[in-house]
Amino acid sequence: MREIVDGLLAWRAAGTSFAVATVVHTWRSAPRRPGAAMAVSEHGDVLGSVSGGCVEGAVYAAAQEVITTGKAQTHTYGVSDGDALSVGLTCGGTIEIMIQPDVALHALDDVLAAIAAGRPVATVSLPDAQLVVWPDRTEGTLTPRPPPIPRPPPPPAPKPRATSTPPAISRAVVSMARSWIGSPASRRADSSHTAAAPSSPPASGRCSSSPGPPPPA
Repeated sequence: MREIVDGLLAWRAAGTSFAVATVVHTWRSAPRRPGAAMAVSEHGDVLGSVSGGCVEGAVYAAAQEVITTGKAQTHTYGVSDGDALSVGLTCGGTIEIMIQPDVALHALDDVLAAIAAGRPVATVSLPDAQLVVWPDRTEGTLTPRPPPIPRPPPPPAPKPRATSTPPAISRAVVSMARSWIGSPASRRADSSHTAAAPSSPPASGRCSSSPGPPPPA
């Protein structure tokens, strides 16, 4: 990463997002050795190289996707001898490349400053974790963060109870019936009660009399 550190510092100062592709393993006489790095900015600018021009097109496309998703990717590319010769290399090989977004690089500003100043620092990376090793301390972890536990959906709202509203007259009858149920009269429901009708008063200004017994002879 030493050959691209100045460009990365400039991108950091400008607030530019980017992804870094690093060669992590090689087979046969690969174009570049482990540790070679290439960076792609969100604006499409490129720093460095991972294969001398053999697979940079594919790495560029993958780096753009990593910037968008924020998730690291690992890819393995095979470089044939013919492809290597076409870009001026003597032989091909196979390379494994890890592409990481800048947001996943732990203590990135301190690491870049140390590299620029020539101070010793090493990084150990996994797709979802990174450990930074200094001469006197370590930062980060190689234990991937567990995925967030999704929150359960809220319980469904209770369904309203089905009720029917009786007509106004029915409501009045129901109210009266309930009042009667709690009254003392309801406890005498098995008894009969008859009210006498009032008698009619005599006609005004009229008298009636019955004749007495006849006088003695």
